[in-house]
Amino acid sequence: MKRVHLLLLALFGYSYAFYPFTGEDTRTLGKGGKQVELNTSYFRNYDGTKHTDFVLQSTFGITDSLDIAVGIPYYFYRFGDGVKKDGLGDVYVFVKHVPIRSESFNLGYRAQVNFDTGKRDLGYGTSTYDLYVMLEFFKDRFTTNLNLVYLKHSHVGENIRDARGFIIGEYVKLSDRLTIGGEFKYLIPEDRKADRRDMHILIGGVYSAGIDVSFGLHKSINHYDGFADWGLLVGLLKGF
Repeated sequence: MKRVHLLLLALFGYSYAFYPFTGEDTRTLGKGGKQVELNTSYFRNYDGTKHTDFVLQSTFGITDSLDIAVGIPYYFYRFGDGVKKDGLGDVYVFVKHVPIRSESFNLGYRAQVNFDTGKRDLGYGTSTYDLYVMLEFFKDRFTTNLNLVYLKHSHVGENIRDARGFIIGEYVKLSDRLTIGGEFKYLIPEDRKADRRDMHILIGGVYSAGIDVSFGLHKSINHYDGFADWGLLVGLLKGF
């Protein structure tokens, strides 16, 4: 079970943000806005594990500055020793609030609860919590995004504990339909004895033509058996 928890920690947030990017953006849907997205990813880990993840997420605009979202993940795993496992992951709900907006920057936060719904060894085995604080700067076609991240997973086990860190990304709008970008994520477990770091880079883009189509490529910087060596990400999003 511990190895699965490490895999989930390494990838946590991939399907819950400005897909395919890990960092949450500061856009909100506005009061009455709705969107549905289906995101999928394929990862190969350093220990030979391969897994394909699917996440169905619905987001609703409560006010002009407040969104609420519900996501349902489903995982397919093939471990390095040949064992296969698939099933429901931990269903999550998050609130994104962006109370400060200006022409040059936005400031907001996302608070998320991950409920203990996952199949054995495909979830954390307990409810967990995430907090993201987002600061986003705008300059012409460019957006710089900084997320401060805190993951509350301390009751799962000594191997992951709580974690904190940051995600920084740079995105450029090449045209009305195409946005590309790259980001760097760095997470540190609060239990310093664990001595594990989650560091990765990700490049990707979003093409908008009625339905948003997103694509991305992930690569880990640090080598650890429980981390994903590389991954491919694809998503579809439709707003209403």
